[in-house]
Amino acid sequence: MLYLFHGDDTGASRAAYLAARAGRSEPDIRPLNGQSMTETDLVQALTSESLFGTERLILIENLFTALGRKETLAKRFAAHLSRVSADESVFLWEAKELSAGLVRLLGSGVRVSLFKLPVLLFSFLDGIRQGGVKESVASLEKLLGHTPAELVFVMLVRRVRDLLLLRDGKKPSALQSWQIARLTRQADSFTMEKLVAMYQNLYEIDRSVKSGTTPFTSRELIEQFLIRHT
Repeated sequence: MLYLFHGDDTGASRAAYLAARAGRSEPDIRPLNGQSMTETDLVQALTSESLFGTERLILIENLFTALGRKETLAKRFAAHLSRVSADESVFLWEAKELSAGLVRLLGSGVRVSLFKLPVLLFSFLDGIRQGGVKESVASLEKLLGHTPAELVFVMLVRRVRDLLLLRDGKKPSALQSWQIARLTRQADSFTMEKLVAMYQNLYEIDRSVKSGTTPFTSRELIEQFLIRHT
């Protein structure tokens, strides 16, 4: 049986993958590096038998994430994985959400566990702009009713970093073309100096939290950041 753990909430997907792995009892566990795996490596891993004839568990991480836009190779990998039999165990973890088309290529027998970040989180991030402090704080308040402040902070850092790269004329490799177009418009609403100051402030916040030198909660620190920069 093929099991797929994926989604943009990588923390949740990773936790579920590790928990499922810890709950298995196969004596022969084979972890494989999907980032460096060739098609031949995959075929050999799927077709070779356990040395002692025991049940085995094959673990593959970031096989499709590492391929990027190599669609032809991704389809060939998916074809091999779709032939995993019901009495075999293959765990596949991806640090992103795979497309619906690629998931279909894995076959009807795959058990999919999808972990998505809340829509409100992206609405909050997309709404960050200068002159919009009231809207940003209100959006944050609504978001924190469903999402941990620590996750919001991590995604905020990622968003500002992406905006900084785009403002500098660079394209983050993890983003698709439609995301780049949308975020470029958001980046253009800030000056380069402003984005650098925002990123520096986030670094200072992260350092103060990790060192335990701030008297404020993560929620309060994010609010202060929004008031200062939006």
